[in-house]
Amino acid sequence: MQDQKLKDYFKFDEADLDANRKGSFSDAQKKKISADQSNSFHSDVWIAGCASPLAIGLLGWMVYLIIQGHINSSNGGVVVNLGIWGFIVLIVALLAIRAMFVRHQFRLAKVQGSVNIVRDVVHGEHGHTSVYHELHIGGKEFEVDEGLADVMLQGDEYIIYYDMDNNDIGNILSAELISKAK
Repeated sequence: MQDQKLKDYFKFDEADLDANRKGSFSDAQKKKISADQSNSFHSDVWIAGCASPLAIGLLGWMVYLIIQGHINSSNGGVVVNLGIWGFIVLIVALLAIRAMFVRHQFRLAKVQGSVNIVRDVVHGEHGHTSVYHELHIGGKEFEVDEGLADVMLQGDEYIIYYDMDNNDIGNILSAELISKAK
């Protein structure tokens, strides 16, 4: 029963786990990674397509006002704001364009150790509070939701298989219980 909860939580099956044990991705995992990359690419294209003309428009308007000499005390702030926002939007567009051409090389990695689920409370401005949950295991951290505490118990030893991209960010693909806490 515990194994099925683990499989349901991380959305993997025995074929995925078997492939991960052998050091490779299952066909289903390859399809999911490919679909995630495709969705990310389409988002980057959309962002770059919208942000590029907006940045050009804002910066062009600023340059036009400067060249025409329409800067005075009443609209000087407008020119500065056009420059600031134009520059910010240009950076967003350039980052999106760069992301479209970066090919992520995913590698299967694994970590083994005792489970430690940590609850992190972050207090923001104006009384806003956010709660995050992290799985700490074998020196690695993974963002999880609080439901993991119903599946994995503190101190139990697990092997976690995860994909690791160029940024060393990992998504858990599968997991297996090694031993219960003493």
